[in-house]
Amino acid sequence: MLLENQGLLGIVFFEATASIILLVLFLLFRRDHQGGYFRFWLAGWCCFTFSSLCELTLLIHPVPGLNLTVILAQATALMLFLVAVLHYSSGWKRQISPVIPVIGLVLAAIYSIERGRPQQVVSLHWETAIFETVVCLFAGWVLWRSELARRGHGAQLLAGIFLLSGLHGLDRPLWLDSPLFLLRAAFDHFLGVALGIAMVVVVLEAARRRSEELNDKMRRLTLLTAASTQTLSVVLAPPTASSASRKAKEIRRSSWRGPPLDLTRPT
Repeated sequence: MLLENQGLLGIVFFEATASIILLVLFLLFRRDHQGGYFRFWLAGWCCFTFSSLCELTLLIHPVPGLNLTVILAQATALMLFLVAVLHYSSGWKRQISPVIPVIGLVLAAIYSIERGRPQQVVSLHWETAIFETVVCLFAGWVLWRSELARRGHGAQLLAGIFLLSGLHGLDRPLWLDSPLFLLRAAFDHFLGVALGIAMVVVVLEAARRRSEELNDKMRRLTLLTAASTQTLSVVLAPPTASSASRKAKEIRRSSWRGPPLDLTRPT
């Protein structure tokens, strides 16, 4: 049977496959990045990938309640991304209070708002759309104003995508009635994948900075070791032939000297 909307299915399929590929990359990066921000980002990307797969399943075979699962998983991903941005912008030093109870309360509120909605993809109530917009704008603003954003292009790219995603999703409840529905949906899914690509850039830039710092420390250690070795060799060096000959001449000269003559004594 021919599906009613092949275009939307292709868009969601692209997002799902790209999300899985990026998830594999994040799992590979996890071994070298044990910071708190990356754990939250990885958990959020797992929710984002799960949301994409559920949305793809919903387009292929509608299942009751699956649309609500997509909305809740996407909202969870955005909140975890926000926590990751707060950890990253604070330099992993500020202790952020436990967010699981807060996330649970927010998800319960979203569930009560969205549970009576028909099975429609890319469709939200105004309350949920405004909440997701505020989360994206706040994450982008915090990241853009952080000091780490000035050290590389990855943080700036991630902040820009958050800000653009928040502005783009502000009128999301009106997308279904827009003649540019497929274009708006495609751009929204593209921004979702772009978030993962921007985080890959952030991780690679952090690895490059650590490599440069390690190389600088090794260079300083090499220079310090070379200077210490030269100093020790000068102190412990045996006397040379010229210094030995000078010492021998001084000894012979002192042995040839007789007693001093007294010129005041009569002869």
